[in-house]
Amino acid sequence: MDNKFVEELNTELESIYNNTNFKNNSINDEITNLVNRFNSTVLPLLKNKLEEAEKYYKEREEYSEKKVDPVNEQVKDLMKKMKEEYKEEFNDDYTYSVASSYSAKMNLIGESDIDYFILFKPLTTEKLIRISQLLERYNFKFDKVRNLDKVDNVYYIYSQIIDDIEVEVKVRDLYYSRSVVALHDYIDNKLDKDTKILLTYAKYQLKLKSKQDKSFRGYDYFKTLFYNYCFKDINDSFYIII
Repeated sequence: MDNKFVEELNTELESIYNNTNFKNNSINDEITNLVNRFNSTVLPLLKNKLEEAEKYYKEREEYSEKKVDPVNEQVKDLMKKMKEEYKEEFNDDYTYSVASSYSAKMNLIGESDIDYFILFKPLTTEKLIRISQLLERYNFKFDKVRNLDKVDNVYYIYSQIIDDIEVEVKVRDLYYSRSVVALHDYIDNKLDKDTKILLTYAKYQLKLKSKQDKSFRGYDYFKTLFYNYCFKDINDSFYIII
């Protein structure tokens, strides 16, 4: 771990976090200010570590190809079978998509999981019960419900371990999740690779520090700022606070 770099990075992240008004109703204006501060302070600091970042990113790609990609092939097969079974059994349908740091190619070595969204239009209590039972038949166990008080970001998490990789399925309402789906599409497909390389290295260094010091908040600052940073120009965006 590069202690000096982590300390400097944490200082910049904490400053942006503390100077962002997450209660400001003018969300687009506040996120624009956050993006401008991030671009002017954090990214220049990360660019000083470009060589190290590129080296880590290459190692990450090799790890993913060897360890995570084969598991994702299994998960894709499971998701296809579940969708077909659901449609045949209930004469109903849903969509699904991969949505995680893995699909964004920003997962960390040894820290990777695979997340999928199952999206209903709409998600009713009856449909939630049905998909829960189906997921259990495929060895997914219910973990928890997140953001129950936020209609635009509530979801139900089911998980299992496949070949030492955690796989999570998040059941959501398609309409209320449209901005989150757009956010993941932006991260996966529109955030440029050079920026991903730098941000992945930042994640890596901050994660090391958070493991060493449980009181360290730099990794949470980073995740909060990163998601809000990527929410710029997405319709119906809202604040995500880790």
